[in-house]
Amino acid sequence: MKEGWVYKKLGEIATIRRGLTYKKEDEVEKSNKIVLRSNNVDLETHQLIFDELKYLKDDFDIPEEKILKKGDLLMCMSNGSKIHLGKVALIEQNTHFAFGGFMSAIEHNKSVLDKFFYYALISPNFKQHIKELQDGANINNLKIRDIESFSIPVPPLPDQQRIVSYLDAEFAKIEALKTNAEKQLQAAKDLFQAALKELLTPKEGWVEKKLGDLSLYYNGLTYKPSDVSKQGFLVLRSSNIQNNKLSLEDQVRVSVVVNDKLKIHKGDIIMCSRNGSKALIGKVAIIPEEYEDLTFGTFMMVIKSKFNPFLYYFFLSERFKGQIWKGEANMINQITRYMLDDVFVCLPTNIDEQHRIVARLDALSANLKALQTNYTETITLCNDLKQALLKKVFEEDG
Repeated sequence: MKEGWVYKKLGEIATIRRGLTYKKEDEVEKSNKIVLRSNNVDLETHQLIFDELKYLKDDFDIPEEKILKKGDLLMCMSNGSKIHLGKVALIEQNTHFAFGGFMSAIEHNKSVLDKFFYYALISPNFKQHIKELQDGANINNLKIRDIESFSIPVPPLPDQQRIVSYLDAEFAKIEALKTNAEKQLQAAKDLFQAALKELLTPKEGWVEKKLGDLSLYYNGLTYKPSDVSKQGFLVLRSSNIQNNKLSLEDQVRVSVVVNDKLKIHKGDIIMCSRNGSKALIGKVAIIPEEYEDLTFGTFMMVIKSKFNPFLYYFFLSERFKGQIWKGEANMINQITRYMLDDVFVCLPTNIDEQHRIVARLDALSANLKALQTNYTETITLCNDLKQALLKKVFEEDG
């Protein structure tokens, strides 16, 4: 340990305030009383996000200690998914936001700087501390004493400022890498959408058909939790569609009798027809090869048609989305087979022309997927670099 550095328990240098509890009847659609919850802390960036805010009645009394202020660390203390336990965001200015009952606000004393304290609690050391609390125990919540027991290095304030400046500068370089990868990916997405628009715009010799006249589609399998087993039919769900392609990383199998209409084959299109997140509704993938014992879940739909290669790209186009959603304000919670019946598709009567369009879009799609893979790998690398820097500071330098 460096001269002048000491290790202290978090409970010695900070106090933890539990979040606000309220009832369902206290909630309203909109008000000036805003409560931040676990979903308002991004797991990867440790930044506040302001999606899906919770509002309380304007006359609801919120104690002052339940309001987030500058220097607080907002932490998730309870969540259905263990991975979110202990995630934090730094509050960089005074706010009017309250924080919910499954959250806490950690307020440190003047022996540590705001940013130094924040870096300590996004470090591998703290994550390992949380992991050790979970090992061998089926816990989905943290106790205040669990957090207070974490040992944190407390160097002199000038050393803390030096470390913060170093990490800020290195993190900025890493964020620049991420931003560049995001720009490249977005440019490829824009190019792909432009190509979709150009290639799918009706031309001479094209015909307009209703989707119901071109395809058959089937709703997914309904099953009970007791049907889930290690063997049986693999059930495709929303999580199995990643970046418009099939992913089998997240697997659920069921031991039930599956009729032929619910069996998936090469060339079928699988669509997410219902989801709690509207952004995921309508995402599709085409089954690239033959799979045995493959079916699909309740909130999914399968489209079967001899025009599927062409229709797959149609489903990715703004032309399809515009007919289904009719504007962002009217985004629906579910796509039904009756809605698909009324969708109009324009396509060439010449099969060879369809094949040429599909081939061009296949090439652009392959390029987009390669950039998507590069982006994912870059983000993973950047996150790993950040953790390596934090590990160096709080293990070696500390």
